[in-house]
Amino acid sequence: ALAVGRPIIATETKVCKGDYSKLRGVIWTGMDYEGFLESLIALHDRYDYFREEARSQALDFQEFSSDSSIDKIVTKIVEIL
Repeated sequence: ALAVGRPIIATETKVCKGDYSKLRGVIWTGMDYEGFLESLIALHDRYDYFREEARSQALDFQEFSSDSSIDKIVTKIVEIL
């Protein structure tokens, strides 16, 4: 969704503070219903802001494409092995 300029709500994981910390247009939320509902309301209340953030991110999405991230993934897998 971000690649085409649409904001998203996503569950917080370790990657949201690391690999994905630079993503814009994302509302990070917890794993429970209440957290999702709060995020949904926040997105609704500030939709124009989050849409613009996502549009801006879509224009600069190369860093998150498979072409630029596949090497990072392979490196992480090799490190684990």
